[in-house]
Amino acid sequence: MNDALSDAYLIADCDAPYGQIQSQTFSVYDLEIRFVEQPPSKIRELSTFAVQLGFWDPVTNVAVTSGSLPSGVSCEIELSDGDAISNGVTTGTMSDTTGILNFADLSMEDEHLNVQIVATCAAPYGTVQSQTFSIHDLEVRFTTQPPVATRKGGTYSVTLSFWDPVTDAVAVAPLPSGVSCELKSKPVDGSIETSIDSGSMDCKLN
Repeated sequence: MNDALSDAYLIADCDAPYGQIQSQTFSVYDLEIRFVEQPPSKIRELSTFAVQLGFWDPVTNVAVTSGSLPSGVSCEIELSDGDAISNGVTTGTMSDTTGILNFADLSMEDEHLNVQIVATCAAPYGTVQSQTFSIHDLEVRFTTQPPVATRKGGTYSVTLSFWDPVTDAVAVAPLPSGVSCELKSKPVDGSIETSIDSGSMDCKLN
């Protein structure tokens, strides 16, 4: 049957003396579209990820990857907070041979907490949401600290690095460019910040 039905039954008209009989009630369900590959629960800005949509059989509760599948079903994805996904192709058409639509190399440039990816597909499929996930900004941390004690006029070095809050480690490429930092000193029990009077004032983080 090609059309969805709810609580229907079959009727059989038979020759006399048997007359008309009917079957038990049954339903015919449309295929659904679901996320068959979810976004990671935590993602850092600029890192890439992928999601996949697939045709889903609500009767057997499994993905349908072969057989007779609908063709020409287009879908578009965005974040549930209404923002567009910064990078990557966000529109496509469901495959009528594999039942899959893959969105690869997606990335975001801003922090978004507790959001979903919303896929809007052509009728009769409508919208479907992914699991909740968060996109975290990179942090800047001291990865080489100043010494606990140093003499007046002595020299020392420190290192600032981009830090990945998801892996809890120094971030790897891709990274933001052109970020400047000015070094200052500040007493623990005071509020006055003093510029460091020697060394590089601008630390480029790349």
